[in-house]
Parts: sequence; C-alpha cells; structure tokens
Amino acid sequence: MISSYLLAAQVLEDATLGAQALQALDYLCTHLMHRDGYMFHYVMGDQAYLAGQLADQVWMVQALLDAYAMSGSKKHLETAIALMHFTCQELLDPQSGLFYDYLADPEAIGRLALREQPLTENALAAACLLRMSAYSHRKNLHGTALRVLSGSLSKYYHTGIQGAFYACVIAQASEQSWL
Repeated sequence: MISSYLLAAQVLEDATLGAQALQALDYLCTHLMHRDGYMFHYVMGDQAYLAGQLADQVWMVQALLDAYAMSGSKKHLETAIALMHFTCQELLDPQSGLFYDYLADPEAIGRLALREQPLTENALAAACLLRMSAYSHRKNLHGTALRVLSGSLSKYYHTGIQGAFYACVIAQASEQSWL
C-alpha cells in the first residue's frame, strides 16, 4: 500500500498521497520494527507478534526503498539495509541461495516444521537487493541478489502464473542495468 501511494503521489503530482504514505511507513517503523532489525507481522494492543516473516521483511524493504527513491532520506535506505541484513542472516539458505518464508523453529510441529522458499518473495528480495546495491554501491548485495535470482530459476519454470513476478523482476533489472 505504501509503495502504491508513493507511486500515485508521483504520477498524480499529489504531495498529500506521498505524505500519507510516509506517515504509514513511520507508523510501521515505530510499532512493528524491532530494534534488532526485523519486522513483526501484527500488533495487538501494545504488543507486536510473529517476528521475521519473509513477506513482511521484503515488502517493508521495498516500501523503504520507494520512500528513499522519492525523498532521498538516508534513514529509509539505512533501515532497508538493516532489514535486509537480518533477512539474509536469518532466512537465507546458503545451499539453495533462496530465502525461507519464516524463521526456523525447532519446536514447530506438523506442517509448520516445513519451511518453504516462495518464488514471489524471493524475487522481490532479489529486486530489493539489486536496488540497494545500486543505491549504496555495496557489491555484496548485488552478489546475493544474483544468487537468489539464479536459485529461483527452476521455481520460475515450474510455477505457472506466479512466475510472472519473477519475470518482471528480471525485466526491470535488465532495463535498469542492475544485472
């Protein structure tokens, strides 16, 4: 939603939409982000719950990068890098080069013990890593992004319509000369 509002603010030349997006982003940073660099999934009362979900991490990183692209605020870029650092440390599988969908839990039972590596969130993570590398000139981010894109390729071939997002990431990365 934040990224959509930022885009709408730019396209429609409506600063109010941009201000609303940044206000929502600040709320999430204040109430759903842990000081150790990860996002929670929801807040109930004054307590945040369900830490470290891949979707929460990468969609927030995208919103922060969109805010940085619009405002130039280093705070947004630094926060995005911190979130992605946590994501790489805690969710990246070094063997496959892909991110798991949630933190490992040795107490998990049944299907909750089977973590997945979803194509859409991995493609988005790779796009965010490529953008961060371009914005911050950190080559290690670029290398990680390429590993994720490469690791996602076989999923792309077998996923069907969800593979469209991966293809869009590749197209955007080629267009922006991020590859």
